[in-house]
Amino acid sequence: MKNVMNYGKAQGMTLVGRYLPKINPFQYMDAVRTLEEWEQVRSKYGATMIHRIDYPIGHAQVKKNATQGTNGLAESIPELIATVQAQSDVGVVLVVQTTFPTPPRYLYLGGFNILFRMGIDITIELVGKAFDGHELTQGWGYHERYSVNWDDLPFATSRADLARLSTSRALVTAEQYQGLRQARMQFLTKECHYLPSTVEANVPRSLTLLSNDALRLLLDDVVMELCGRRALMEHDGLTMFGVQGNVVEYNDQIVIQPWEIFRPERWQ
Repeated sequence: MKNVMNYGKAQGMTLVGRYLPKINPFQYMDAVRTLEEWEQVRSKYGATMIHRIDYPIGHAQVKKNATQGTNGLAESIPELIATVQAQSDVGVVLVVQTTFPTPPRYLYLGGFNILFRMGIDITIELVGKAFDGHELTQGWGYHERYSVNWDDLPFATSRADLARLSTSRALVTAEQYQGLRQARMQFLTKECHYLPSTVEANVPRSLTLLSNDALRLLLDDVVMELCGRRALMEHDGLTMFGVQGNVVEYNDQIVIQPWEIFRPERWQ
């Protein structure tokens, strides 16, 4: 069986457990490349799980995933394995068990991508209801964006604080949002295979930002938590890194789910 620590996304997920243990959403994971390898571990998983396409660290020349979207169903694994094998000799399907079931992607409360430059500043990119971190990591666009100097971070506890303290900030226009909405709906239907009628009913027709309560949790549980671990992270060589994830609802509670801490060397 493959060593998951040899793969970029898998390593980033492992770093979540090291630096954000209180909100780590992962229990265990496997990297499979063949149907035989999938059958060896299949009994560990139920009907649903997280699956991602992953490549060995140092293979950043693979710029495009074999598939652009996943729906979390075990029945999709054979198709994913086939498409990965067709694209690359080194790609794998990363299968991950989470601590609780993840809702369909059209029900996500939002997503985030945060760039940390330790001791200098952070940049926060957010998307709102029915969107997730996919749009941010693929460079499709954000709903709002803030850059804040490091020394001002302790005073950033709300959206109003971010707006006041930001050295730069941006909010998409109503017209820009419509373009993002159309791209999101196409992604959810064509790549993730959700029903078009369901997607249409759940992706807001007008811009719906990440809620104030969710943003406050994100600032507390990710930004301030990692700021408090500065000495450990610098000791480990993490002076610049990104944190990407989603915001979901579970048992009527807002949950911050960091999916990955990614280091610059992953892309080299």
